[in-house]
Amino acid sequence: MLGTVWAMQSPAQNAPFYSAQSIVHAATNKSGRFAPYGIGTIYGRGLATATAGASASDVAAGTLPYYFNGTCSRVAIDNIPAPLLFVSPTQINFLVPSNMRTGKRYLQILCDSLAGPRAELEIIDAEPGLFQLNAATIIAVHTNGQLCSEENPAKANEVVLLFGTGLGRTLPLPAGPGALATIAAQVENISDFRILINGEVLPSNAVLYAGLAPGFAGLYQINLRLPANVDSVAEVQLRMGSETSPAGLRLPVEKVVKP
Repeated sequence: MLGTVWAMQSPAQNAPFYSAQSIVHAATNKSGRFAPYGIGTIYGRGLATATAGASASDVAAGTLPYYFNGTCSRVAIDNIPAPLLFVSPTQINFLVPSNMRTGKRYLQILCDSLAGPRAELEIIDAEPGLFQLNAATIIAVHTNGQLCSEENPAKANEVVLLFGTGLGRTLPLPAGPGALATIAAQVENISDFRILINGEVLPSNAVLYAGLAPGFAGLYQINLRLPANVDSVAEVQLRMGSETSPAGLRLPVEKVVKP
């Protein structure tokens, strides 16, 4: 029924305003391509009538909501409702349903009876990206939970935890299209997953885990053992098959003082 309602809508005056270029990967800020169970962000105006984010009560049933009361906003991909993490008049964070098939798709926002334009996007197997602390630094934590920073850098041979989205399907799959991960679930094509440090591909045994972060939706965790020769500058990229996350993002690493 909801899909039929969406299909009947057409853009109107005062309807939500956005474009294909303003629908971006939440970690890389690149438009166009997304992976199943990846997080996306929509920028525009008139996207909702109020601001709301997923609270503990919203996810009490173990899945993200498709609507926040009092906000008017719903998102669909090919008329299939998309789970929501956050909505506001100028920004929406959504989850690509975990069972979304690959191929060309169309996203549309419906706010009460007003529908925004049908914006084209492509769903592919994986579109990896790392979440960032700032424009040049990725979010990474030590195994004690402390943030890796210039004041508390990672060290050679240390195991650190990285966080991203867009790594695609996992084994097992989440329990539903917008379900929170309840257990660790490794990415399905782990043999195709690699990490690059300063452009060099690390051996596969450097990746101790790459999969869902339990308790979250759309968030992936990578447990990485840093190489022994890493020193001061560590540009980090994720690669899944032929898709590689953007270059130029670094992990703060302790400089080795040579005698």
